[in-house]
Amino acid sequence: MKARNIVTRKVYEVDLTTDHAASSYGQQVMVINEGPEKGQAVDWAFYEIMGNKDIVQRPNKELLHQERLAEFFDTVWDMDGGSA
Repeated sequence: MKARNIVTRKVYEVDLTTDHAASSYGQQVMVINEGPEKGQAVDWAFYEIMGNKDIVQRPNKELLHQERLAEFFDTVWDMDGGSA
């Protein structure tokens, strides 16, 4: 599946897996599946799942936090002349 980093806006091919060192107690982690970052587990809070929302359902609360975080970074960039 595809996921977009809400800070950098970069899109990655990712997998959800429990077969990774960052996974504990059977909790899935999001792992980048391409490029130089391949194999790196990333924090879900900074990514937006793209494509078919029926395939990956995320709690509305978490999506709301993502939107607020993106708005915060947009505000900071505007206040600081384009850099966080």
